Amino acid sequence: ILFLLVLVTIIVGTRSEDELKKEYISLTHDESLVMKEKAYRMVQFDTNREQVGCQRTAINGPLTTQFSDKPSSYSGSIIMFKLENFFDAIASNGNLSHIVRRSDIRGIVVLVPLGRGFDASRREKYNKLEQEWLSTRFDKPIYFMLENEQTQSLYEELSSIKTSSVSSNFHIALSHKEAIMVPEYQFTNILGSLQLSTKQQQNKITKRIGLVANYDSLSTVPGLGGGVDANGSGVSALLVIAKYLKMLSASTKTEVPEFEFVFLLTDGGRFSYEGTRKLVKSQNPLITSLDMVLCLESLAGSSSLYLHLSDKTTNPLMKQFIAAATLFARKTEHSFQVVIKKSNPTAMEVTWEHEHFAAQSIIAGTLSGKSKPAIHFLRGSPLTDIIPAEGTIHTAHHLSLILSSLSSLIYSNKEAPYFHNMTKSFIDNDFIESWLISFKRTPRSAPFPSTESSLFVEGLRSSLGSSSSTQKVSFPSSTKNRYTFYNNHQVELSIYRVKSWFFMSLLMIPTLTYLGILYV
Repeated sequence: ILFLLVLVTIIVGTRSEDELKKEYISLTHDESLVMKEKAYRMVQFDTNREQVGCQRTAINGPLTTQFSDKPSSYSGSIIMFKLENFFDAIASNGNLSHIVRRSDIRGIVVLVPLGRGFDASRREKYNKLEQEWLSTRFDKPIYFMLENEQTQSLYEELSSIKTSSVSSNFHIALSHKEAIMVPEYQFTNILGSLQLSTKQQQNKITKRIGLVANYDSLSTVPGLGGGVDANGSGVSALLVIAKYLKMLSASTKTEVPEFEFVFLLTDGGRFSYEGTRKLVKSQNPLITSLDMVLCLESLAGSSSLYLHLSDKTTNPLMKQFIAAATLFARKTEHSFQVVIKKSNPTAMEVTWEHEHFAAQSIIAGTLSGKSKPAIHFLRGSPLTDIIPAEGTIHTAHHLSLILSSLSSLIYSNKEAPYFHNMTKSFIDNDFIESWLISFKRTPRSAPFPSTESSLFVEGLRSSLGSSSSTQKVSFPSSTKNRYTFYNNHQVELSIYRVKSWFFMSLLMIPTLTYLGILYV
């Protein structure tokens, strides 16, 4: 003890405050870190009325997996959950706010699985819980980390420690400036066009059909990818359709009528389809001349397919498509249903992408595996939207109906079931699966641009470009007055293995003794 008293005297007497902090870390931490790992902060944004999401960046404290529904007498612990356990804890406590407000919790870290997603019932349950985060302010740091070999090993070791968090062997730390507002951002749309006509018919296009899918994602955790069902599945389906139509166009044995297909991969889907709205209002001749538009959304999560319309249609092309799809569904045991719900053409917030076209008197509908739309502006990108258990199968299943119905539309003398075998053999499940995996891994949000997301968009353009001539069209955001986002959505957390509480207690005895002699 006398030796430690002399040591403390030297340290305190000759070190600055920063040096003392370093000395403390060297005495209480092992020489090497356990890991440095990417972590993704819960979204932070302001609306016109309130501050929403995680308001804190810095996180520092003992790390544990020990969580009880009843607050403990200890304070300042960081709780690590697995995603499924996290949602279960929220459900048993009523809401996330109740957990965050507890005095014994300093912050939260959640491990997100890399594998396939949850079943439909769990997704629905968890999505409802997650909606709370989009209207609530949280004054403690909440981070998400990908579940990998390192983080899984850490979680298992933490779980094996049956002691309280105050004697935890691990410490998590991030010293970082608090978040600031992100600058103005842009929405980038990709346009493609493909003529289905013989050389003699090149200048005689009489029917122009649009196929649309929004590709962006913005979940409650912007740094994560997600958005696989909504709307990686819709984009994957559009790319398959483009390849199929290119095949028809390239076939020298096939005589095709005067059709042109316009492909639109749109940005800003999480912002009430802002990229689509701007494109439709830009008076682009490719858009204004469309005779019919089919938007593709959320095709991976259900075996049922719905065509959402804003009104009953008298448009010949749409009526032909509905008749072909209905006949195909009846003869091949597919589930297909038309849903009509009137929309407000002057509303800023729309529920389906096709409503922006309908507002400009363009006949349009949305093909979706969902019977009703999401209810919030961050629609369609919940944490559980990774890859549905049968996501590839459902997407391919819907594609067989869509491709066969479009084929019947193009070759009006053939019924849709006639094309079933041809379209089914054309659909490449591996192609769909690879794109769904890419969507799962890649964040794609306009307010948080990155090299990764830029390369991803170029990859989409390249894939669509193999089937059609393409161009990119960008528009500045006009959502800033409604939503202001903040950075620090991706950081690097440091996790230490610390000395035992017994060692720290021994260290405190001479320290307190010294201070007592000095000041008493």
